[in-house]
Amino acid sequence: MSDAAAKPARKTPAKKLKARREYYARNLEREREKSRERARQKRSSETAEEANIRRARHREAASRYRHANKNVLRIASWQRRQNIKVQKMRQRDQAEYDAWMNEGYTEEQREQREKDRAEIDAWMDEEYPDAEEE
Repeated sequence: MSDAAAKPARKTPAKKLKARREYYARNLEREREKSRERARQKRSSETAEEANIRRARHREAASRYRHANKNVLRIASWQRRQNIKVQKMRQRDQAEYDAWMNEGYTEEQREQREKDRAEIDAWMDEEYPDAEEE
């Protein structure tokens, strides 16, 4: 047996990096919990001055992030506001539509319409099972 056969093959830096990434992907929750525990221990032993310095660094980092991502954050907040407006408009329109559709009907007729709608929906689900619902 030669010396080359006795020695294990060395991992290249790329293989090491890939193996490390796979390990952390497989053990993500466990690694996060370990990290949280290390942070708890570190914070429990820090002085008030160190805590203030840590908080100040965090505020500065948050400020840098907001500055760097100003447009992204602005668009995201605009989209949230628009989604809320659209939801409110849909609810109002649906209530208005329901009131308009129920106008002039007796309670018995409304109940019959609901049963008919349910039957049609059940038939559509059977007939077209892959149809996407909105």
